[in-house]
Amino acid sequence: MPERKVTDELLHRGALPNASKLIGETEFWRFVEHRIDPLFMKVIRGGTSHPVSSGDATRLSSQELESLRRAYGRGASITVRDIDRVSPLLRRVCQRFERSFSKPVGVRAYAFLTPPVTSGRAEVFPPHYDLIDGLVIQIAGSKRWKVFPPVRPYPLYEERLTAEELAPLTEPLAEGLLEPGDCLLLPRGYVHAVESTSFGSIHVTIGPGFDLVWKNRKELLPNLSPEVRRQLPSRQDFSTEVEWADRALRRVAELLRDEPAGLRTECELLESMDAPPFRPWSGLISG
Repeated sequence: MPERKVTDELLHRGALPNASKLIGETEFWRFVEHRIDPLFMKVIRGGTSHPVSSGDATRLSSQELESLRRAYGRGASITVRDIDRVSPLLRRVCQRFERSFSKPVGVRAYAFLTPPVTSGRAEVFPPHYDLIDGLVIQIAGSKRWKVFPPVRPYPLYEERLTAEELAPLTEPLAEGLLEPGDCLLLPRGYVHAVESTSFGSIHVTIGPGFDLVWKNRKELLPNLSPEVRRQLPSRQDFSTEVEWADRALRRVAELLRDEPAGLRTECELLESMDAPPFRPWSGLISG
């Protein structure tokens, strides 16, 4: 049976031919070991995320790092939020996205590392939705994506989808295999599921920030109409700008085309190792 193709509106096939320059597995692990605050990391097992540390240290202990590597070796995925804070190149990519809009938009990058699969496929993320519009950039390996219509219009906080909500989602709007250089647009609230194929896989999702205040006001939201929810200032929209994806991807493609591979990026990485792990609220909680 032929595979359904992801619609042109969502898929930008081969849009970033130099995507492999963004981050590799070795660099990912160096950031995890030296530069990423554990609060910004999660390990994904069976579709459920778990913290990587039970303490409040700004770096993983050697035992926690080894435990994380073992979990990865057993099939768990690792996610890192705001990785652009520590990666000079990803920071420049986010800046290119920000400059593609007519109004200020704060853009963040989220990295996902999925282990190799020895046979068949492994589910990475079961059906779920995101609170922001996002653009997926496949960097290494491949993943198969299914995108379904939203079941909760313009969500402002995230909850696990119920069996009743999932039951009608039998036919995806879009389905396809993302390979290095491919990009996929994921509008806010659209349900999607992800499977890893037989390759180790890295992808980055670029998305705008959103206001966490709504997480603490869930009781106010269920009775709001979709139109009111759409206009609530919970985060900035990518989708409000016509042709934003094409414009942003052209700028990022130019950046990566001119970016030297290897040496300079490696030097930037080594220089960044001396800096303390990023913790944005440290000034607010210090004595």
